[in-house]
Parts: sequence; structure tokens; C-alpha cells
Amino acid sequence: MRFHELKRVQCAGLTTDTSYDGSGRALWVQDKTPSDDLEVCFPLGKGAYSNVYQVKLLEEGSPECAVALKIFKCDSRFADCALAEAAYLERVSGALKKDILSNVLGFLEAVNLNGHVGLLLETAKTDMYSHQKKVFEAAASGSEYDQFPLDRLAVDLYSGLCVLHHEGITHGDLKPENVLICERQGVKLAVIADLGSAREASKTRTDGFEVSPWYRAPEIFCRGHIGTSSDVWAAACVLYEYAFGVPLFCVTRGSWARTKRESSALYKAHCTLLGLPPSDYLIGSPGVHDAPRRLPSCYTLRHEDEVNLRLAQDNFTKFPDFSSILVSCLVWRPQERSDAVTAQVAAQSLGHEGSSLRAAIAPPSQ
Repeated sequence: MRFHELKRVQCAGLTTDTSYDGSGRALWVQDKTPSDDLEVCFPLGKGAYSNVYQVKLLEEGSPECAVALKIFKCDSRFADCALAEAAYLERVSGALKKDILSNVLGFLEAVNLNGHVGLLLETAKTDMYSHQKKVFEAAASGSEYDQFPLDRLAVDLYSGLCVLHHEGITHGDLKPENVLICERQGVKLAVIADLGSAREASKTRTDGFEVSPWYRAPEIFCRGHIGTSSDVWAAACVLYEYAFGVPLFCVTRGSWARTKRESSALYKAHCTLLGLPPSDYLIGSPGVHDAPRRLPSCYTLRHEDEVNLRLAQDNFTKFPDFSSILVSCLVWRPQERSDAVTAQVAAQSLGHEGSSLRAAIAPPSQ
């Protein structure tokens, strides 16, 4: 997919020259013209590389429904990232056409919007991070909130990974913000979104910093390797966080980003919860940015981090069926983890424990 091949469109509600001012905010215009193909309804969110808006399709014969427009900043780096994401979405979009309940965000097409790459996507009600926050805020205040069932989330999440992995794609950045809640034909389901960090599953080399830290599998920073099994690890972390309200491995801080300290903290947390890795785990490690055997051995977890990890051990004991799925996905050796298909089958058998788990857990202390 090449930029010059993309369909050129105009969008009422955005400036004709750029979608960003100096601070990254959208600039607005009031008038719409007969040549406009899209009309902005309202902004949905913004990120480091792109902004997302809900828009209406104005072309004659277009479906009368709102879609999401993801506009990337006008820079060759972002354009390449956008085109790669579009190519991956196009590859898996066939599954959505065949199965209305496919658990990957729907993709319409990539367009050229005044020099910006834009992706027309299925709209979502919310992302799992925002939904989880509202669930626990409601619980803390004693009010009710229509929460997405944990057992359904587990099935949907691993079903989405099955689609990606079947197509030979590693997602590469699975986290709550990249899991959306959509509604199709009256059915709510969780779908995997944002393939901006995706890669071919055959390309396993990494600089050691792929995936957001709290969801980063140990082989990424220990061995410089990433693959579909790394997605399975990240999905288990997402499920734990949704169930209990706190990240499983919440031990890194922004100032530690892409440093030895970040890797050392993660390694210490993984060892605390899972035990030490196999004796030969680090043999032959490429040392992408210093394997843990060369990281400061004196690193000590903060008290609150140790408390959270002890609570995780207790939670694993209290909810054995749910925890067995997570434990099978949180294994040091990638080849010994459950794959997405196995995890999906296990999630389908959660039954009563999965349905009642959220109600049994008190909101996390502030």
C-alpha cells in the first residue's frame, strides 16, 4: 500500500491544510462544501501520532452510520506507520466480513486527507481502560454500572489474537487502551485495535523495549525476542488488571523509560510472582540492552509494589479457574505458554466464576 495510491478525500470540520496546530489539537472550520466526502461530528481521542474523530460519510450511497477517522500527523515517519497499520487491518478485514462478531476492529479504507493518511474505522463505545475506571468508580460510590463481563472479555480478547496470529501478525502493544468495546447488531463485544506496532510474526528481533512496560513479556527485554506468545502474555496482564483494578506488574515509572532500571524492575517483579527463570533461560541471550544477569542485582522493589504482587498471589489462590488461564499464559519460556487458541477454549469454560468474579472484588484503595 502506497500513499499516492490512496483515495483523496475532503473533510468538513477540519482545516484544509492541516489537522493539527502546534500543540497537536484539531483546528476547526465551520462550513461544509458540496465537495466534502466526510463531516466531523466530534473528537474521540488523541495520541502521540494521531487524532481520532467520529465522522459521517457524505458520499452518495454510503451507509448512514458514523465511522471513526484516525488521522496521522503529516510526517513521513507517521505516514509509514499509518500505511503499515492499514495493510495489516486490510489483511484481517476479510474475517470481519465473514463473521460479524470478529474480535478485531473493523476497517473500511485508508484515505489521503490533504496530505495526511487517514484510516476509516469502526466506531467504538469506549476503550477497556476507561470502562474499567468507570466500573470501579461506580463500585466505590455504591452505584451500579453496566460492566462488560470478565469471562466474555477473556474469550473476546483471545479470539481477537487468534485472528491476528492466524494471519501471521504479532500485535506488539496489547494493553487496555487498545482493547475497545463495540456494538454490532445489538451485541456488545471487545475488539483489539491499534495495529500501529504490529509486525509480521516471523520478524522476532526487537530492541528490548517493544510493548508498554506493564504488559511486556520477559523474552522481549531478556532475549531481544518478540512473537505471538508475547501477545498472549500481554493479554493475561490486561485480564488481571480488568478483574482486580490494578496492573499486575505496575513497577516502572515514566522517568525509567527505555533504561536498565525499567528492565531490572520488571525482571524483579516477574521473579517475585513467577519464581526464578529456568537456569538456562539467559544462556545465549543477545544482551540487547543488558540481560538481567548484568543488571543491578541489588534492585529492590518498592513496598507498594511488593504488596501488589503479594495480593496477586492471593488472588490467584482465591479464583483458581480464572487464575489457571493467566498462569498458563505467564510462563517464562514463550514456547511453553498457552497459545491464543488454547487460552480461548479455556476462557469459554470460566462459567460462574468468571461471571461473579468482578462482584466479589472490592474497588482498589486510592
